[in-house]
Amino acid sequence: MRFFLDDYKTKPNVGLRKISQFVNKNVCINYKMGLPRSSKRLDEFCQKIGKVNLKKLDNYKKRYNLNSFSKIDIIICSKISLSGGHSFLIQDIVSSSNNKFIILITGIGGKTDISAIKLQFKELQNVQIYKSINGNFSSKLNWIQKEIIKIKPSNIWLLNAHEDSVAVGSVQPNQNYKVRFIHHADDKLCLGSSIKYFIHYDTNPNCFYNCRKILKHQKNIYLPLTCNDHGKSLFSEKISRKNGIISCTVASFNKLEVPYYVNYKNLIYKIILSTNGKHIHIGKISLLNLLTIRTSLFFNKINQNRFIYIPYSRNIWKMLIKYKVNVLIGSFPHGAGRTFVEAMGAGITLVLHRSCLGRNIGGVDLGYKEVFQWTFADELLNILSNLNKFKIKLHARLSRERFEEVHNKKKFKKYLSLEEKYIPILNRVYSTELDKNYSYRKNFISKLRIYLWIYFRGIKSIFSMYFS
Repeated sequence: MRFFLDDYKTKPNVGLRKISQFVNKNVCINYKMGLPRSSKRLDEFCQKIGKVNLKKLDNYKKRYNLNSFSKIDIIICSKISLSGGHSFLIQDIVSSSNNKFIILITGIGGKTDISAIKLQFKELQNVQIYKSINGNFSSKLNWIQKEIIKIKPSNIWLLNAHEDSVAVGSVQPNQNYKVRFIHHADDKLCLGSSIKYFIHYDTNPNCFYNCRKILKHQKNIYLPLTCNDHGKSLFSEKISRKNGIISCTVASFNKLEVPYYVNYKNLIYKIILSTNGKHIHIGKISLLNLLTIRTSLFFNKINQNRFIYIPYSRNIWKMLIKYKVNVLIGSFPHGAGRTFVEAMGAGITLVLHRSCLGRNIGGVDLGYKEVFQWTFADELLNILSNLNKFKIKLHARLSRERFEEVHNKKKFKKYLSLEEKYIPILNRVYSTELDKNYSYRKNFISKLRIYLWIYFRGIKSIFSMYFS
């Protein structure tokens, strides 16, 4: 990396671009998943580039009184998607504070539909959203640092994607603001995660301990995810005589359609047979996988009505209540943190995957202590086939209690403002003796997919930077 980092003073755009490309390549390699990683060297170079650029803005600074600051917080993020926990986390942060917020979107990593996002955020009166100017890395860095100078924030919240070198370089130490880093991109190498002057928040219990012990963040803070409380489902502990046990999985293709030893599309008909009920899928999956699921139901003589496909829902909690769901089967290999929280709030029994890629991936530590866990498909099917009204009732209660104890909105506000701290407890002993061959299928097809994914993400990022 030395050849493109040492010349950061004269070629800042090249440095930021190469750092982003390097991290993007790492993100696309599936078998490097599992634990949050940091690169002190890459973070230092992002900071150095930002420092040099900020120095160039000295004349610009003279227009503003830098000794004062406003009661405005800035959130810097790479992009905001309509689905997924990232946008909801931003909304939870904004709604939990009395300060005004300005969201600055760098455009690194993908396009943001600004009009749709503003519509999604319309209930929040204290937020404004702006997208970075179109251009290269250096121009975006320049734009964000000018905005910071103009706004004079008291806090800057970083919710950057793994590869967003602009976001990490835009903030600097010894300024009139505090930098609060939300380590939500916690499954792989993430820029910004090694910087010690940041107030470092972790949203996953295992990530919290990893950052404390391995990344040496002695004062990192655990921030349990939250959501609005829509009440416990009246059907969560009642097994329908007509429809049997109703199970549900909430995830898009990026969490499910990964070369892995357990394949979601091949398990659906077995899940339905094991529960003698229905299975609901919420989230977009590819047409090919959807056809595979429908075909497997046909060949196994299962009525197509017993699999319900819902491509998108803004409120998962209400959907779980609407469809009278008894059991949430966590997505695999990648878990979905906020979904687990919404399911616990509704009092839904959780069945979570102990991922071979690492315990941080499956999300077992986000569940209540007694949560059902499985590693191999026969374990999952055994759990489902042995469920009864007594187990469902017990786990529905434990699920709701966990939400009320840790994940409610009032608690979140206190954790966010540092009024109260919560030290998470990792779930039951997690087996690490699994054969590595189970974790990720390495073959020509999987390697081809990695290279195609690298180039696709790269092209998507360039397009969003210059043409969004």
